[in-house]
Amino acid sequence: MTNSSRRWVHGIVSAFIGGACGALDSALVLVLVAPNEFNLHSGLYRLLLTSLVFSILSGVKTSAAYLKNSPVPDEWKGEERRQNDAPTGK
Repeated sequence: MTNSSRRWVHGIVSAFIGGACGALDSALVLVLVAPNEFNLHSGLYRLLLTSLVFSILSGVKTSAAYLKNSPVPDEWKGEERRQNDAPTGK
């Protein structure tokens, strides 16, 4: 794996983790908004499940934004893709 590939993997993982952490903060606001349904006693399961869903969705969204700015490196596209991209000489 080249340096550019490592940098790309590091960037996409960082984007996912950053989005997931941001969503966790938002999910914890549910304790303030609806304390009867989302609390640390009887509503803990619902709170954790909602936090997990928010985190996954936000992580996917930030990863997609990263992919928009930094597409998959050329070396990962595969031999078939490289052949299709090569000029045909016609």
